[in-house]
Amino acid sequence: MVELPSPIKSKPFTGFYDHGPVDRDFSASEPSIGRQQVDSIVHVYALVRARIEVAVLNFLRILTSPDPAISDLPLIKRNSSNSRVSRGLLTDLSWVFLSHSFCTRSLMRANAAKAFVRVWKVMEVCFLILVQEKRVTQRELFYKLLCVSPEYFSSQLQVNRTIQDVVALLRCSRYSLGIMASSRGVVAGRLLLQEPNQEVVDCAECGSSGYAISGDLNMLDKLLMTTDARYIIVVEKHAIFQRLAEDRVFNHIPSILITAKGYPDIATRFLLHRMSRTFPELPILALVDWNPAGLAILCTFKFGSIGMGLEAYRYGAFLPVSFQILSLSVCPGFYSMVSSFVQPAM
Repeated sequence: MVELPSPIKSKPFTGFYDHGPVDRDFSASEPSIGRQQVDSIVHVYALVRARIEVAVLNFLRILTSPDPAISDLPLIKRNSSNSRVSRGLLTDLSWVFLSHSFCTRSLMRANAAKAFVRVWKVMEVCFLILVQEKRVTQRELFYKLLCVSPEYFSSQLQVNRTIQDVVALLRCSRYSLGIMASSRGVVAGRLLLQEPNQEVVDCAECGSSGYAISGDLNMLDKLLMTTDARYIIVVEKHAIFQRLAEDRVFNHIPSILITAKGYPDIATRFLLHRMSRTFPELPILALVDWNPAGLAILCTFKFGSIGMGLEAYRYGAFLPVSFQILSLSVCPGFYSMVSSFVQPAM
């Protein structure tokens, strides 16, 4: 047992930017200052485990040093003042990214002490999940944490925010932490999908319910997709999506319909991102309410969100700057409204 003098000081966490022997080989994979994005190499689960181990070892090294201290945790700030929009030079792809400003989680501040502990608790559970080569949804992670640390986790919101803290600390994606997206999205229309070693699914024959989008991003990344559609239509409301699928509007207007049933989840954004890359010639239209909420949904599909600024570049869709918004309030008749933008099939 190490005797620590009192009081213990708070000290900046050297973490991955410390070039000591613990993480000398790891520092080379750090993101460059000015555009803190997820390193593609960190998607490898073994390297994420290594980052967690480095964080623990550096924390213990400072705690047991001759001048012991409790390390603050430096997190990339997730707010509008630290966000920028990046635009591709050769494509229409744009996305939100976070700059180089940091905030901290500290055990020495009363209002941040629990948030500090939550970060370590989530990293502990995620490390075990990765060692066991398993995957969990954010909801499953909440129940795990509720069982092992009920004094620190009482709501799903606390878990969601802490996951974002861990992503901001380790500079990795939540999927590389073993956390799957909980998908609400569905797709219908002129799209053929095939999972590895599975039969082909015709999304035009999935009825008004559509084809449920998996939360497994790795599987979505391996989907084989073919289409003869002319348009991709993003639908805000599930009820509108069901009506359009039931009326088989994609037979009149060759199109793919996709909805996240409201605010877009990660899996739906990722699939739209993949479709925009696989079918770059297809215009993407958005059928949303003509109000701030509809615009927010549209911007999230196109640019990503500030809260997920470290991962947004993976989920942005190739929506052109001059894309058309199909507003429900402009015209109550969908077919007459759409006909002003697109040409129906002959």
